[in-house]
Amino acid sequence: MHYSFNVQHVVFAFGILASTESPAIADAPATSTDATELMHRVASAYAQTAHGVVGVRSQSLLTIKAPVFHRRIANEGWFVFVDGTLAMSSESRDPRQPPLRDPYRAEYARDYAFAYAPCPSCSPGTAAVAFSSPLHDVEHASGQLVIDLDTALIVSQTEKPYKLPWPTQDGQLVATWGRVGGGWFPETIAGAFVGRIGPFVGHATYAQSLSSYNYYPNVETAAVALRQGAAPVAVGR
Repeated sequence: MHYSFNVQHVVFAFGILASTESPAIADAPATSTDATELMHRVASAYAQTAHGVVGVRSQSLLTIKAPVFHRRIANEGWFVFVDGTLAMSSESRDPRQPPLRDPYRAEYARDYAFAYAPCPSCSPGTAAVAFSSPLHDVEHASGQLVIDLDTALIVSQTEKPYKLPWPTQDGQLVATWGRVGGGWFPETIAGAFVGRIGPFVGHATYAQSLSSYNYYPNVETAAVALRQGAAPVAVGR
């Protein structure tokens, strides 16, 4: 389930961007059997919480600063997912820019290598798994997941897409996950982006808050409720 594609399109549209460099994420070493087994559990836990029709509201702020260009772009919207795949949203989307293939989804796991990573700041009972892919395209990323070892739920997710729309040269996103709306989903996403056009440099930061998660009987009901701000329709889980 991926929410941050709209950042890339705004960055592309407004052009003159750059940033201080975001922290580097090393590629995962050769796949670790233990880490892969844990990721099988993560994929199963995610599939369970994402199953069905899920609607969510979004508030975001993109801040762009460059020598000749400063702007703050606030946005409110909503998304509807079916089994973790985006089915409808309030935002227009460039069909040429596909969403990332998330490493915690079973159908994309074969695209990635996984290995345990050092995590001095991890809480007891959690572990960090680094992921990387030999497919360096717009649909894949490298990064790190912090995972609760008891439940196999994702605590946080850091990723660096291998390719971003021109003129963006680099970018990193960090998502914090939690229990919301009866499931376990991203609650906040923060990002920093790097870009350049000729001599022009600057920086862009992104903050997104996700709330009002709910399960719905179908996509149409979810879209109507989210458009109108109506109370959610209860669905048995």
